Amino acid sequence: MKHGFTFRLICLLIALATLPARSVAQTYEYVDDEGVHHVVHVVERDSDEDEVREYDTIRWRHNLRLTFGTLSYVQTALLNGELLSISKDTGAKTLPTTSEQLAKYRYYTTPTYMITPITVGYSYYIKKWLSVGGITTFTALYNEERNIANDEMLRANCTFAISAIANVRFEYMRRRYVQLYSAVGAGLVARFDDDSGIIIPMYDLTYFGIVVGKGVYGFAEVGAGLSGFVRAGIGCRF
Repeated sequence: MKHGFTFRLICLLIALATLPARSVAQTYEYVDDEGVHHVVHVVERDSDEDEVREYDTIRWRHNLRLTFGTLSYVQTALLNGELLSISKDTGAKTLPTTSEQLAKYRYYTTPTYMITPITVGYSYYIKKWLSVGGITTFTALYNEERNIANDEMLRANCTFAISAIANVRFEYMRRRYVQLYSAVGAGLVARFDDDSGIIIPMYDLTYFGIVVGKGVYGFAEVGAGLSGFVRAGIGCRF
């Protein structure tokens, strides 16, 4: 009697262990050797392997992203001209001219306003964990020179930069609703001001990134490059 009950209980446990990973709740009924009716309610929770398996069944191909970044050293140095290969230092130091000295008391420069980096990106999945694509980033600064006496604007100074960078992104932790990733990219950036323009090499790195969601998702990153140091945005995979 007891051995038959034990055998049925073992069979029940095996059945519970092989339930589908996405089952939320199951109810089982059985009668033991003594004729007692039993009802068992089981709530299932997916394991990490089940989550990875389910995420792997999704065949994403395209990925669109819109990113907003914070100010970074690369951005400020580029817009201020510190990253340019041409130095503004002419060598010998000379005393300012009389007109230059007078200008200091006739004109003033307004505070400088910067547009934090805005990045648009696209990538294509060549493997479940690996995608290749490109990003373009826009950023700018703006200030004015005004007459101290009547506050008349004499000159508007605008400098902006736009980049085109090819990148590779790989995911090293993949779950149903959360993925962790890193990325590396290289390309060119064009910088323009009121007097000239120049194109120089540029890079973009993502040290750590996290995605939360499925087809439509949010993400946050920490990286380096023109895109900013801390970044966040939204994306769409299809």
